[in-house]
Amino acid sequence: MRANSSPYQTMRIQLHSHKVYSKEELARENQKLIEKFFEDVADINYPSLLFFQIDDEKISDHLIVELREKKAEETYLELKEIIDAAATGLKRLDRANKENRQATFDQVVGELTKMQNKYTLIRLAKKFLSAKEFLDSFKD
Repeated sequence: MRANSSPYQTMRIQLHSHKVYSKEELARENQKLIEKFFEDVADINYPSLLFFQIDDEKISDHLIVELREKKAEETYLELKEIIDAAATGLKRLDRANKENRQATFDQVVGELTKMQNKYTLIRLAKKFLSAKEFLDSFKD
């Protein structure tokens, strides 16, 4: 790195050296990577978040959380909710289990599962209300 260059300039140069993929190529490359490290994962619907646990240098557990929102702002809020749920799971971990990797991961998975169930119910309620409004429009 030159004396007057910043680490950000260096990073930018490194990023430009990577191949740019089309959506189809990116999906294939992602699938290859997933199949290599997560043998029991079939197809993943994108966008998704992948949480995984490493034990003895091997991936020992994982959870895939599908994102449901499509618009940028809603997706950001959904990501925030998912990360907040994972952080809540870590905060609720008791000190006795801090070194127990499986208990730690299970706690995070539990919080994410609660959040997903809550979110699904909210989405179903929204769909029901809009379907009801649609049906009500034919009553006159």
